[in-house]
Amino acid sequence: RVEEVYAGERHTLLLGEDKRLYAVGCNKYGQLGVGGRRGPSNSGVIGTKEAVQSLSHPLPVEGLPKIRDAACGALHSLAVSDDGRVFSWGIGLYGNLGHGDRETQWLPKELSAFEGLYGVKVVRVAAGTWHSMILNDLGDVYCCGRND
Repeated sequence: RVEEVYAGERHTLLLGEDKRLYAVGCNKYGQLGVGGRRGPSNSGVIGTKEAVQSLSHPLPVEGLPKIRDAACGALHSLAVSDDGRVFSWGIGLYGNLGHGDRETQWLPKELSAFEGLYGVKVVRVAAGTWHSMILNDLGDVYCCGRND
């Protein structure tokens, strides 16, 4: 059963009642977070641009803990775990993934900027076309990506 739906430009994330995140749609820039799958049985996950281009049926986004919130930008995605950690993946062209670089991530990657903030947890994320916003439980908002 699906509890939440998050829509991007050409991809969608679904949060199940099991707190797992599922992805469907275009994966040209890794925005589904499923890496790639090779072979007729779609086995063998890879983390490169040779990834599957599109999914017509939802697949679980592997490697994530239980999720409380997610967001879709145009070509990137974010998720917040139940324990307050943030993960992002997809195109990072303008630094919108929050990893301090402009690299594309084909699989979810935890944002290291929030590690070590003892007792402070991220509670929500939002995404625009080329930017991301992160809200913690103290009411602080962090932004990354294109700002023009």
